[in-house]
Amino acid sequence: MNNVEKKVLDCINTDELIDYLCELISIPSITGEEKKAQDNIASKLSSIGMTVDQWDIDLDELSKHPDYSAEVERTDAVGVVGVWGEDKGGKSLILNGHIDVVPSGD
Repeated sequence: MNNVEKKVLDCINTDELIDYLCELISIPSITGEEKKAQDNIASKLSSIGMTVDQWDIDLDELSKHPDYSAEVERTDAVGVVGVWGEDKGGKSLILNGHIDVVPSGD
């Protein structure tokens, strides 16, 4: 492990991270029903100092796109983005993920 990797790992509070992940996975987030988990993520991002943008996704408009694919029928969908720091015109790092899970047994 080099010095930079060690510095990064020293900044991670493992117990706090595990506690939060336990909280997050306790929230049902079955595909099509992710709003409560998305709200939790938005709150967490805000609590660590990120600027948060949370919006309702226009499913009617999105479904018109030729590459749109819906694995389940949805009545609502929420997008969440957290931004740390200011845009100074330099390089950025984007982390992307999803929060939905399949029902148990599937």
